[in-house]
Amino acid sequence: MAEPGSIRAFAAIPVAPDLKAEILRLQERLQRLFRKNPVRWVRGEQLHLTLKFYGNVDSTQVASLTAALRMACEGVRPFELSITGSGCFPSFQRPNVVWLGLTGDLPVLEQLQIRIEQQTKDFGRQSDNRSFHPHLTLGRIKAGPSAAREVGRVIQEAGIGEIGRWKVGEFELIQSTLSPRGISYQEVECFVLCGAVQNLLTRNGSP
Repeated sequence: MAEPGSIRAFAAIPVAPDLKAEILRLQERLQRLFRKNPVRWVRGEQLHLTLKFYGNVDSTQVASLTAALRMACEGVRPFELSITGSGCFPSFQRPNVVWLGLTGDLPVLEQLQIRIEQQTKDFGRQSDNRSFHPHLTLGRIKAGPSAAREVGRVIQEAGIGEIGRWKVGEFELIQSTLSPRGISYQEVECFVLCGAVQNLLTRNGSP
Protein backbone atom coordinates (compact mmCIF):
# COMPACT_ATOMS: atom_id res chain seq x y z
CA MET A 1 0.00 0.00 0.00
CA ALA A 2 1.29 3.47 -0.88
CA GLU A 3 2.49 5.66 1.97
CA PRO A 4 0.96 9.14 2.44
CA GLY A 5 2.42 11.58 -0.08
CA SER A 6 3.60 8.82 -2.40
CA ILE A 7 2.42 6.51 -5.15
CA ARG A 8 3.17 2.83 -5.61
CA ALA A 9 4.58 2.52 -9.11
CA PHE A 10 6.32 0.33 -11.64
CA ALA A 11 7.45 0.51 -15.28
CA ALA A 12 5.98 -2.08 -17.62
CA ILE A 13 5.23 -3.00 -21.23
CA PRO A 14 1.51 -3.46 -21.94
CA VAL A 15 0.36 -6.60 -23.75
CA ALA A 16 -1.49 -6.18 -27.04
CA PRO A 17 -5.31 -6.45 -26.60
CA ASP A 18 -5.71 -9.41 -28.98
CA LEU A 19 -3.06 -11.36 -27.05
CA LYS A 20 -4.77 -10.54 -23.76
CA ALA A 21 -7.90 -12.17 -25.13
CA GLU A 22 -5.91 -15.28 -26.09
CA ILE A 23 -4.34 -15.45 -22.62
CA LEU A 24 -7.75 -15.20 -20.92
CA ARG A 25 -9.01 -18.08 -23.06
CA LEU A 26 -5.92 -20.08 -22.06
CA GLN A 27 -6.68 -19.43 -18.38
CA GLU A 28 -10.19 -20.78 -18.86
CA ARG A 29 -8.91 -23.94 -20.56
CA LEU A 30 -6.37 -24.55 -17.81
CA GLN A 31 -8.89 -23.95 -15.05
CA ARG A 32 -11.09 -26.76 -16.41
CA LEU A 33 -8.20 -29.17 -15.81
CA PHE A 34 -8.21 -28.56 -12.04
CA ARG A 35 -10.58 -30.27 -9.62
CA LYS A 36 -10.94 -27.12 -7.56
CA ASN A 37 -9.89 -23.49 -8.04
CA PRO A 38 -6.25 -23.43 -6.86
CA VAL A 39 -5.04 -20.49 -8.97
CA ARG A 40 -5.84 -16.79 -8.65
CA TRP A 41 -5.64 -15.84 -12.30
CA VAL A 42 -4.34 -12.44 -13.39
CA ARG A 43 -7.10 -10.30 -14.88
CA GLY A 44 -6.79 -8.96 -18.42
CA GLU A 45 -6.17 -5.38 -17.31
CA GLN A 46 -3.30 -6.60 -15.12
CA LEU A 47 -1.36 -8.41 -17.86
CA HIS A 48 1.94 -6.66 -18.48
CA LEU A 49 5.68 -7.25 -18.64
CA THR A 50 7.26 -5.59 -15.60
CA LEU A 51 10.56 -3.81 -16.34
CA LYS A 52 11.18 -2.21 -12.96
CA PHE A 53 9.19 -2.15 -9.72
CA TYR A 54 9.75 0.97 -7.60
CA GLY A 55 7.45 0.47 -4.66
CA ASN A 56 6.60 3.78 -2.99
CA VAL A 57 7.73 6.88 -4.89
CA ASP A 58 7.37 10.35 -3.34
CA SER A 59 4.76 12.34 -5.25
CA THR A 60 7.27 15.18 -5.54
CA GLN A 61 9.64 12.85 -7.45
CA VAL A 62 7.19 11.55 -10.06
CA ALA A 63 8.07 14.27 -12.59
CA SER A 64 11.79 13.52 -12.20
CA LEU A 65 11.12 9.80 -12.54
CA THR A 66 9.20 10.29 -15.78
CA ALA A 67 12.04 12.46 -17.11
CA ALA A 68 14.55 9.72 -16.26
CA LEU A 69 12.40 7.08 -17.97
CA ARG A 70 12.17 9.29 -21.05
CA MET A 71 15.98 9.41 -21.15
CA ALA A 72 16.17 5.63 -20.68
CA CYS A 73 14.21 4.91 -23.85
CA GLU A 74 16.24 7.25 -26.08
CA GLY A 75 17.95 5.25 -28.80
CA VAL A 76 15.99 2.05 -28.10
CA ARG A 77 14.10 0.94 -31.19
CA PRO A 78 10.72 -0.80 -31.29
CA PHE A 79 11.02 -4.58 -31.14
CA GLU A 80 8.97 -7.76 -31.39
CA LEU A 81 8.14 -10.24 -28.64
CA SER A 82 6.47 -13.64 -28.77
CA ILE A 83 4.56 -15.27 -25.91
CA THR A 84 5.80 -18.85 -25.94
CA GLY A 85 5.82 -21.65 -23.38
CA SER A 86 5.01 -21.69 -19.68
CA GLY A 87 6.46 -22.56 -16.29
CA CYS A 88 6.20 -22.11 -12.55
CA PHE A 89 8.23 -20.22 -9.94
CA PRO A 90 10.19 -21.49 -8.14
CA SER A 91 9.62 -24.93 -9.71
CA PHE A 92 6.93 -27.29 -11.04
CA GLN A 93 7.25 -29.30 -7.79
CA ARG A 94 6.77 -26.31 -5.45
CA PRO A 95 4.90 -23.73 -7.56
CA ASN A 96 3.83 -20.34 -6.28
CA VAL A 97 3.44 -18.52 -9.59
CA VAL A 98 2.39 -19.68 -13.06
CA TRP A 99 4.07 -17.75 -15.88
CA LEU A 100 4.22 -17.49 -19.67
CA GLY A 101 7.60 -17.23 -21.40
CA LEU A 102 8.80 -14.64 -23.87
CA THR A 103 11.01 -14.97 -26.93
CA GLY A 104 11.85 -12.65 -29.82
CA ASP A 105 14.06 -9.55 -29.74
CA LEU A 106 15.22 -10.25 -26.18
CA PRO A 107 18.57 -8.40 -26.57
CA VAL A 108 16.66 -5.17 -27.30
CA LEU A 109 14.27 -5.84 -24.40
CA GLU A 110 17.22 -6.41 -22.08
CA GLN A 111 18.90 -3.24 -23.35
CA LEU A 112 15.76 -1.27 -22.48
CA GLN A 113 15.50 -2.85 -19.04
CA ILE A 114 19.17 -2.17 -18.26
CA ARG A 115 18.83 1.47 -19.33
CA ILE A 116 15.74 1.85 -17.14
CA GLU A 117 17.57 0.25 -14.22
CA GLN A 118 20.54 2.60 -14.64
CA GLN A 119 18.57 5.81 -15.16
CA THR A 120 16.07 5.25 -12.34
CA LYS A 121 18.08 3.41 -9.67
CA ASP A 122 17.69 6.29 -7.21
CA PHE A 123 13.89 6.28 -7.29
CA GLY A 124 11.48 4.37 -5.10
CA ARG A 125 11.86 2.48 -1.86
CA GLN A 126 11.93 -1.06 -3.17
CA SER A 127 15.21 -2.97 -3.02
CA ASP A 128 15.23 -5.64 -5.71
CA ASN A 129 18.51 -7.26 -6.66
CA ARG A 130 16.96 -10.15 -8.60
CA SER A 131 18.06 -10.76 -12.17
CA PHE A 132 15.66 -9.76 -14.93
CA HIS A 133 13.76 -12.82 -16.24
CA PRO A 134 11.28 -11.72 -18.92
CA HIS A 135 7.87 -13.34 -18.34
CA LEU A 136 4.18 -12.66 -17.97
CA THR A 137 2.55 -13.71 -14.71
CA LEU A 138 -0.46 -15.88 -15.56
CA GLY A 139 -1.66 -16.61 -12.04
CA ARG A 140 -0.70 -17.10 -8.39
CA ILE A 141 -1.34 -20.35 -6.57
CA LYS A 142 -3.54 -20.14 -3.48
CA ALA A 143 -3.58 -23.77 -2.37
CA GLY A 144 -1.82 -26.22 -0.10
CA PRO A 145 1.20 -28.30 -1.13
CA SER A 146 -0.79 -31.17 -2.67
CA ALA A 147 -3.02 -28.95 -4.83
CA ALA A 148 -0.03 -26.78 -5.74
CA ARG A 149 1.87 -29.83 -7.01
CA GLU A 150 -1.16 -30.69 -9.15
CA VAL A 151 -1.00 -27.21 -10.67
CA GLY A 152 2.69 -27.71 -11.45
CA ARG A 153 1.98 -31.09 -13.06
CA VAL A 154 -0.86 -29.69 -15.20
CA ILE A 155 1.22 -26.74 -16.38
CA GLN A 156 4.22 -28.97 -17.14
CA GLU A 157 2.07 -31.40 -19.16
CA ALA A 158 -0.01 -28.73 -20.90
CA GLY A 159 2.60 -28.20 -23.61
CA ILE A 160 1.74 -24.55 -24.15
CA GLY A 161 3.30 -23.36 -27.41
CA GLU A 162 3.32 -19.93 -29.05
CA ILE A 163 0.29 -17.85 -28.14
CA GLY A 164 1.11 -14.89 -30.37
CA ARG A 165 3.46 -12.01 -31.17
CA TRP A 166 3.28 -8.26 -30.85
CA LYS A 167 5.36 -5.23 -31.75
CA VAL A 168 6.50 -3.30 -28.69
CA GLY A 169 6.61 0.42 -29.43
CA GLU A 170 6.09 1.85 -25.96
CA PHE A 171 6.13 1.21 -22.24
CA GLU A 172 4.35 2.85 -19.32
CA LEU A 173 4.85 4.12 -15.80
CA ILE A 174 1.93 2.62 -13.92
CA GLN A 175 0.47 3.45 -10.52
CA SER A 176 -1.00 0.54 -8.57
CA THR A 177 -3.68 1.18 -5.95
CA LEU A 178 -4.84 -1.36 -3.39
CA SER A 179 -8.46 -1.18 -2.27
CA PRO A 180 -11.01 -3.59 -0.76
CA ARG A 181 -11.94 -4.51 -4.35
CA GLY A 182 -8.35 -5.52 -5.14
CA ILE A 183 -5.50 -3.90 -7.09
CA SER A 184 -6.23 -1.38 -9.82
CA TYR A 185 -3.75 0.12 -12.27
CA GLN A 186 -3.59 3.60 -13.75
CA GLU A 187 -1.21 4.85 -16.42
CA VAL A 188 0.90 7.77 -15.19
CA GLU A 189 2.94 8.29 -18.37
CA CYS A 190 3.50 6.52 -21.68
CA PHE A 191 6.99 6.44 -23.26
CA VAL A 192 7.31 5.90 -27.02
CA LEU A 193 10.41 4.06 -28.17
CA CYS A 194 12.66 5.80 -30.72
CA GLY A 195 11.32 5.25 -34.23
CA ALA A 196 7.71 4.52 -33.27
CA VAL A 197 6.64 8.14 -33.75
CA GLN A 198 8.31 8.33 -37.15
CA ASN A 199 6.64 5.09 -38.21
CA LEU A 200 3.27 6.55 -37.24
CA LEU A 201 3.96 9.72 -39.25
CA THR A 202 4.95 7.66 -42.26
CA ARG A 203 1.74 5.64 -42.11
CA ASN A 204 -0.22 8.90 -42.02
CA GLY A 205 1.55 10.11 -45.16
CA SER A 206 3.82 12.70 -43.55
CA PRO A 207 7.46 12.96 -44.64
